[in-house]
Amino acid sequence: MKKIIGVFVFMIVLVFVIIYFYPKDNSITYAKDIAPIIYKNCTPCHRLGAQAPFLLQTYNDVVRRGKLIAHVVDSRIMPPWPADPDYSHFVGEKFLSKKEIELIKNWVEAGMPAGDLESMPEAPKFPDNSKLGKPDLVLQMPEPFLVKGKNMDQFYLMKIPFEIPCDTFVKTIEFIPGSKKLFTM
Repeated sequence: MKKIIGVFVFMIVLVFVIIYFYPKDNSITYAKDIAPIIYKNCTPCHRLGAQAPFLLQTYNDVVRRGKLIAHVVDSRIMPPWPADPDYSHFVGEKFLSKKEIELIKNWVEAGMPAGDLESMPEAPKFPDNSKLGKPDLVLQMPEPFLVKGKNMDQFYLMKIPFEIPCDTFVKTIEFIPGSKKLFTM
């Protein structure tokens, strides 16, 4: 009888040790792993009223284009960030690490599991127009300037006719295109 009790106690201890030390569920899910990446790097452009051609704001939005997303991030077409993150960093930069790219690819290959959508981070909120809040001063072009697409980065110098009456410290400048099809960061 003592042997049976000893074996029974040993089995109970063994079960608790296995449960405690057994690796937790490491499966990749949208709620836990993918939503934070999408919200940080994709949703600022892929949202209602922004310049991207489709939305990436919800799980269903992302699943609908999962294979496309895996392809464009793996080939580094998206997010469109030409600066080399190994060289320098910029405020507001949007690029994916190799680990983030692998997470997205593995998630798509695993069938794009949702996970616990109730526990995922809240979707980011965006202002309707300016990303910086209410401006102190708004300047507008005297007439529209047409940017012809050449599928290349284009750089322009323009002077907007305006003079500030006294020396002024300019902290931030934001350009808002008249057409949302023109990409802004």
